[in-house]
Amino acid sequence: MKLKLFDMLSSDRSQAIEIFKKYNNTENEDQCLDYDMVKRLSDSEAREMILDKTGIRNPIEISKFDKAKRKEVLVSFKDTGISLRQLSRLTGVSLGIIRGAWN
Repeated sequence: MKLKLFDMLSSDRSQAIEIFKKYNNTENEDQCLDYDMVKRLSDSEAREMILDKTGIRNPIEISKFDKAKRKEVLVSFKDTGISLRQLSRLTGVSLGIIRGAWN
């Protein structure tokens, strides 16, 4: 025996369709498939952001900062759209150090 969706909702097909439409159009707060899109920056945009935010001439200088200062700077870029790998590539700081700073 094959059970159809509309048969589960009502024996009257037109009523079942209305119930189905109402159910599917009901607002809810489900977030199971929702996610926030983070706009990724190009390398040139990321480089400019790093330079503006830190006041340095070259992002590679961050790799020469002392540990505490480097962590503070790396954490400041966490939710800016710069990815881990991009930040590593531009600054010369390893992925492991950046990941550690971000966690």
